[in-house]
Amino acid sequence: MTPFLLSQVANSGDTMLVITYAGKDLHFDMDKSIGWISLGMPFKVTKAEGKHLIELDGKPAAEVYEKFLQIDRKKHNNAEEAFEFPLMAVQNGEERLRSVVHIEEDGSFWLHGFVKEGMHIHLTYGDPTNIVGIVNERLEAMRTFKPQVILLYSCVVRKTFWEDFVDMEMKPFARLCSTCGFHTWGEILRNKRTGELDENNITMLSIGMREGDAPAEDLPEVRVDDTVLQGQASVLRRLTRLVSTTMEELQKAHSRLTYLAERDALTGIYNRGKIEHLIDKALKSGGIASLVMVDLDFFKRVNDRNGHDVGDSVLREIAGIFQDSVRDYPGAQIGRWGGEEFFILLPRVDEEKAAAFAEALRRTVDTHVFPAVGHLTISQGVITVHDYKDQKQVYIQVDDALYKAKKAGRNRVEQAASLDGEA
Repeated sequence: MTPFLLSQVANSGDTMLVITYAGKDLHFDMDKSIGWISLGMPFKVTKAEGKHLIELDGKPAAEVYEKFLQIDRKKHNNAEEAFEFPLMAVQNGEERLRSVVHIEEDGSFWLHGFVKEGMHIHLTYGDPTNIVGIVNERLEAMRTFKPQVILLYSCVVRKTFWEDFVDMEMKPFARLCSTCGFHTWGEILRNKRTGELDENNITMLSIGMREGDAPAEDLPEVRVDDTVLQGQASVLRRLTRLVSTTMEELQKAHSRLTYLAERDALTGIYNRGKIEHLIDKALKSGGIASLVMVDLDFFKRVNDRNGHDVGDSVLREIAGIFQDSVRDYPGAQIGRWGGEEFFILLPRVDEEKAAAFAEALRRTVDTHVFPAVGHLTISQGVITVHDYKDQKQVYIQVDDALYKAKKAGRNRVEQAASLDGEA
């Protein structure tokens, strides 16, 4: 026997109504349809208490609605105006939509569903075309399942969004079989890993149930008839499509600009600004980390004898060797410091392993044959830090170690004394 349990909270008091369906051969198919799309770049929750969202990116949370949607926090009906633009909270890769209950004058607001500090939040908007497409996918899945009865539970935010067309996305289910349900404030989910209860809004939950095997007869093909979307609704559909397409293009452009801002144009690895940021972040996080500063020996001769085109080719090839060398080191990062100098960051790698890594890298380069150049060598300075946060002192000591390696004849590794404790 496969039981199915459905729970809903009554409107009065703390009463909970529990309905249980059970049968000898009961099958069910359950899924939710959403269709709301994230808008713009994410905001980080910097202050929150349960369902009370206080700050985003260190500013009053309501500034998001004021800036992008001109929703005044001081108006008595401000929550209604924000209703159709819920927030999407992302944590551990899971997305949860949160509708606004009330906006306070201090710029904080209350949500259906909790948020946690550190979460990333997106503004969202309803795209009629996307919503209809997702509901049609759900209708086809339900048709394939061949239910005998369907339960539908749609969020009141969807009801507000569709206005006069509120039944448009639900009526097609009734053409498959008997259907019943009502509008709700959302669904309650349980995290199977932690057991924690959570709320999700803006969904239309569809539950198909059937006893026994699916019948041989096919159910009719049904789809949402969105041709009724005329006038303002039709304009909204086109506007949301315009916004969606524009946002996709802007996000692609932003990703490309971010890549260019962080990458060395010649080698494709991180540039000095980015690797310095990553090193600083690793040091501030505490724990153990090792740094390897690498210098390509006698590189000036390569440029003088072969030209800068060959020199550039050598730098690209050496960067590729460095990338291959760190594949077995989780979290390792590589950056070009300038000219023929590079930094390799090895998080959670101690003195012994860092020295072994550097020596293996030295041998790899020493035996490698560069086209038009032949054999080249590298000199390296290595330092390991233990919960030490003075970035300047780290650079001074690893640079001194590299200088010793070059002064001692090059093609060698010199290890600086480890740094321990608070700076």
